[in-house]
Amino acid sequence: MSENWVTKQTLIMRAKNKDDHQAWEDFVGYYKSFIGVILGHLKVRPSDQDDLRQEILLKIWDNLQKFDYDPEKGRFRSWLKTLVRNKFIDSVRKKKRVQDREVMSLDNSYDTEEIATEMTDEKLSEIIDREWRVHMTNKAMQRVEKSFSGNAIQVFKMSLDEVPTKEIARRLELSENSISKLRKRVEERLILEINRLREEIEF
Repeated sequence: MSENWVTKQTLIMRAKNKDDHQAWEDFVGYYKSFIGVILGHLKVRPSDQDDLRQEILLKIWDNLQKFDYDPEKGRFRSWLKTLVRNKFIDSVRKKKRVQDREVMSLDNSYDTEEIATEMTDEKLSEIIDREWRVHMTNKAMQRVEKSFSGNAIQVFKMSLDEVPTKEIARRLELSENSISKLRKRVEERLILEINRLREEIEF
């Protein structure tokens, strides 16, 4: 087994061990907010998101040992997508039964059944892949911010906001050459951190 294979499976393999509590905390740290974003795309009410997210994480905890990484069958995110979608649909059906029993008015409910029907596997996969790239970039940026002092991060973020180099230099009282160098240093470090994260957790 190659070193790269071992590295790429480290977090998942550790989290599969229910006695490794730190591994599970690390797993939740990577995936909790990401799951919340996906539930937002599924139009789950903010008041319902925390409970459903906890239910999904518990479901992952209960089923993670059954997950076996096989490149021919799909990545971990494919497995996660199926689990999230099934749990979401279960919650929709449960809510629908409650609404039917309580005869809730349309003004106090929302058509989650229609949302569940419209959210195909392909559409959900697209959302998950797109949001995962954003999630990974944000996580990597959090690491990068700890590695720089001074104006480097501010320069980079202003550049992302499309503030012209000349204007950044004026605001921060730096030369345009310094702005370019700082921006490049942060960008290179961000790419490095994204690649490191992928080695740690991406499937």
